[in-house]
Amino acid sequence: MEKEKTGRSWLWILIVLIAAGLLGYYFFMNRDSDKEEVGAEKIEETSPKKDDSLPEELEQVQKPPEKEITMIDTRQEEDACVRIGREISDFFQYLDKTSYVLRMDPDADTLSRFTDMIKRLSLQPPVPAGERIDPRILIENIYHFYHALNLEDIHFIKEVLGNESDTIELNLHMFYGWLKAREKCPDMAVPLPSKKTLYLYAGFFINTTGGRAYLFRRSPGIRLLTTYYCLCIVHDADKAGFNTYGIDMAPYISSLRDEIIRYPDLQFQKDYISNLNEMARYYLDKRQGLPAN
Repeated sequence: MEKEKTGRSWLWILIVLIAAGLLGYYFFMNRDSDKEEVGAEKIEETSPKKDDSLPEELEQVQKPPEKEITMIDTRQEEDACVRIGREISDFFQYLDKTSYVLRMDPDADTLSRFTDMIKRLSLQPPVPAGERIDPRILIENIYHFYHALNLEDIHFIKEVLGNESDTIELNLHMFYGWLKAREKCPDMAVPLPSKKTLYLYAGFFINTTGGRAYLFRRSPGIRLLTTYYCLCIVHDADKAGFNTYGIDMAPYISSLRDEIIRYPDLQFQKDYISNLNEMARYYLDKRQGLPAN
């Protein structure tokens, strides 16, 4: 029962991050008996150090000096990709059988539906900056999801959101790890949005009136966690040199850090604060012209 319960918030999280990376509520995971597997990945680029209290993401495997070790490491990466693929497939099979999904569509194929939503959201991404310069951007961002999706999809997302809210933190962490593993695991059942699309949606949620309004209609925990992972996505983009809209991260990092400090309900609160402090140091050094670590 616990394994089924923890998987339920996965889809809305995925939709959030794919609309922040295309929004989302996903992932299938056993919170108690499978905690080591849940933590198969660690946020490498944003974490200043490794903390055993936070589930790890798929770690980058350093190229070993010996050929035999390389073969072992490659097998480990393949096994991790198989595990992630199985969890995605299992989650959608579970979702197809939930009572609220069956009420909406007795012949539901949520994987196909989700794939279609990703395609449409990718074809019509929001603009993550410029609302003060062009009021048309502000209006488009406010009504973005009503333009990109149909009313049935929006109702579907709201139903998932209303039924899945208790395991968002672990599921969102796992989803971000999946995004980070895109180079290692290209053959997934669910197509990943491009890095550019993720950047546009992440910027939309943290840097626009329309995007922030969507998040402020969610619970504090969902809003804080979604904002945190959106910052991670834009931070990754900035480090890779494609923060094309020049989103200034510093004020958002400071504001979110202060909010998370006052929100003790997050299981990995200390780790989020540590990663945000590392981001803040990165942008301070950048402004001062110091080399990035």
